[in-house]
Amino acid sequence: MSVSDLPRLAAPPPPAGSKKGRRLPILILFLGAASSILWGTTYTVSERLKLRDRALIRATREISLALATSHLWLEEVLTGDDVDRRKIWGRLDQAHDLAVRLLDGGRLPLQGTELPPIEDRALRGRVQSLLTDIDGLRTLAHDRLSGLDRGLEMGVGSAIDARYDILFEHAIEAATAVERELEVRILRDDARTRRIFLALFLVWLATVTVAAVGLWRREQRRLAAEESLRKSEAQLLQAQKMEAVGRLAGGLAHDINNFVTAITSQCELVQLDVEAGSPIANRMEVVIGTAHKISALIRRLLAFSRRQPVQPQVVRLNTVIAGLEAMMRGLIGEDIQLATVLGAEIWSVKIDPSQVEQVVLNLVVNAREASPRGGRITIETVNLSVDRGLFEGPVVVAPGEYVLLAVSDTGSGIPPELKDRIFEPFFTTKTGTGNGLGLATVYGIVKQAGGHISVYSEIGRGTTFKIYLPRPADAAGGPGVAEPATPERGLTGGGA
Repeated sequence: MSVSDLPRLAAPPPPAGSKKGRRLPILILFLGAASSILWGTTYTVSERLKLRDRALIRATREISLALATSHLWLEEVLTGDDVDRRKIWGRLDQAHDLAVRLLDGGRLPLQGTELPPIEDRALRGRVQSLLTDIDGLRTLAHDRLSGLDRGLEMGVGSAIDARYDILFEHAIEAATAVERELEVRILRDDARTRRIFLALFLVWLATVTVAAVGLWRREQRRLAAEESLRKSEAQLLQAQKMEAVGRLAGGLAHDINNFVTAITSQCELVQLDVEAGSPIANRMEVVIGTAHKISALIRRLLAFSRRQPVQPQVVRLNTVIAGLEAMMRGLIGEDIQLATVLGAEIWSVKIDPSQVEQVVLNLVVNAREASPRGGRITIETVNLSVDRGLFEGPVVVAPGEYVLLAVSDTGSGIPPELKDRIFEPFFTTKTGTGNGLGLATVYGIVKQAGGHISVYSEIGRGTTFKIYLPRPADAAGGPGVAEPATPERGLTGGGA
């Protein structure tokens, strides 16, 4: 496993309560209300037009019926039947009145519908022709009945009767033409209404889609914000826990160091009082050696608690790592390959050189212990500019310029339930060996240098420790100082 195999971690998401997020519900509500209003208005107008046109059709049919009825009664009167003539004039007047109302507007007496004046020129011309025919029929009917009263022959076959029949047929055709024109207009209005409804439906569908996408994105931002908050809380808790343990370890280390110093001093005084090489002197030498080991352990505790005196210098990581190659060859086994991938033009960092060596060696030893069946350990360096910050698990890398030092292995990996505890002092999974201070010391050194450390691990694939060391603004030689790239080198432990 190497740095290039790791997933890229995005910058922190924008806050969920941004202006865009607040405007989205208002925009959706506005679009939905506008679509509903347009839909309702179009439906209302369409229904009113349908009612008007259907009322016109019914009125036209009533005109045709009135003309037909008056014609039938007039023929009965002329053939000698006893028919009330007022019915004839009543039906003709009714047809005339309906035609006038169709033309100029008004309320239909039988339907109670208020009609506006006809504005369509073609339709208005047809209704005007119908009204003219009705007036002509009224005149011819009056002439026929007057002639009958004077004893003239006004029966079937007379000239006036032929004129009346022709005019009657023309009037019925005119009424039928008006009816057909109105039916065509209804169909045309229905088609237009359907198109409008389709457009409104598409607008509504687009609104619903925008609403769904907007709400989904808003929910994603909310979940991302919650995840960011959870990571920040985890980072804070981890930092607080490590800080508390560090203070405790630092305090204990100072107290133990005082006792060790007293023991060492007394042993040295005893050595002054006895002969060199005597059993007592040898025993004092063993005690002093043990005390030195305890002092080394105390220094590691102080490094973890960040209270050990350090001498930070501007160093080049590539140079330090190259100087450790011989030692690392002796630390890893023959079945483990060590590869160094040192980036080009690596910036300098400000840190105690001995602490850098301790960090690298501790991580290499840890990688070796995680690879009992052999494998590959990779050490990489690269320059990294962070613009908006990075999330590395619970670790948040602040914006800035860093030198990234990564130590990867192809070992067994770290179980997820143990990842949060690996930097705790005295925590170890080894039985009988190890004091659990290796990674704790690395953590303390990195934090003391103002850097960040994160770990990425997969069971069966390996582990990568990534250390972000800040690039100092007052580095010697200025910001432009860098070192050339070192080609990848493959090393195998066990030999020179």
